[in-house]
Amino acid sequence: MSETSRMPATIQHAMQSGLSIGLLLSLDVVLSSLTSTWSRVLHVLIEAYIIVRAYRYAKSYRDEELGGSIRVFQSFAYTLNVFFYASLIAALFSVIYYKYLSPDYLPSVLEQLRPVYEKLFAGNPNYTPELLESILTPQTMAMSQIMVQSMIGMLLGLLYAPFLKSSRPDVQ
Repeated sequence: MSETSRMPATIQHAMQSGLSIGLLLSLDVVLSSLTSTWSRVLHVLIEAYIIVRAYRYAKSYRDEELGGSIRVFQSFAYTLNVFFYASLIAALFSVIYYKYLSPDYLPSVLEQLRPVYEKLFAGNPNYTPELLESILTPQTMAMSQIMVQSMIGMLLGLLYAPFLKSSRPDVQ
């Protein structure tokens, strides 16, 4: 493979990191749909691990690809890329999970939310029960997951930047 057709190391590194975080987010989708106490505890632990793991990936990117120094925008962009690729993987899994593996989960959530929404929008003439059904579909859940995870990536990218600033002393 020639040097000119090579994918930038930033994107390649973010894709590889996003794969493992995407698999963790996929596991998190399953755990968040379960109701046992242990699944809730594991759900919280996995989310905490994702935050720590993303920091370690950003640190690894800084050290391996950038030679130990990273700017705020690079931290932001890298972490956003990681979470974007991870969210694509998790979104694909969530469509499969909500549509084929656990098709009764979203209808049960819909039935729990229906009384709340009917009270909330009682005076709104534009509200119909079909509107709520169109919102809670596997596809809309996947799209919202991409948006939310990307926003989390942006926030974490900004939060990680001061901690990742530099690990090497200036050489004179």
